Amino acid sequence: RLQLMCTLSTSSPMQLALVDYLSTRRYDAHLRRLRRQLAERKQRAWQALLRYLPAEVKIHHSDSGYFLWLELPEPLDAGELSLAALTHHI
Repeated sequence: RLQLMCTLSTSSPMQLALVDYLSTRRYDAHLRRLRRQLAERKQRAWQALLRYLPAEVKIHHSDSGYFLWLELPEPLDAGELSLAALTHHI
């Protein structure tokens, strides 16, 4: 029964610490820094993909997100692609 109570709820000190952190400017500063870092990483990844992938691969991105997705040419053998990626430690 004690295990069930501990599993179903978080500790009050942790909740209070989280409330304190979220209500400070440190959290806002953390989010600004994190957003900037993620945007920089996305930009570096995009530049690397443009540099190393063949022109047939289309790179899609959103200005509002941190994700890139690739459109690969057809026909594509997923097994061959997987083996090539493993060969290059990807």
